[in-house]
Amino acid sequence: MTKPGIMMMVLVTTALGFYFAGHGIKDPVLLLWTLLGSALTCGGSSVLNQYLERDADALMQRTQNRPIPTGLSARKGHELWP
Repeated sequence: MTKPGIMMMVLVTTALGFYFAGHGIKDPVLLLWTLLGSALTCGGSSVLNQYLERDADALMQRTQNRPIPTGLSARKGHELWP
């Protein structure tokens, strides 16, 4: 549900932006924290998007086999608020 391909593209562009903005990697620990934060944000937004789009995903042929519309992933586990 976190869409690893998209996450990889986000992390690569984040690392490149970090490298070019800082004229190199002067603080590798900061880079690791930045990449971790970016990965968590990207993964969380992917899951949230699939939760919010669950009804439309169930109707579209391309997305109807995703975990939430098929019931493979319990709906209640994705709710952030009642």
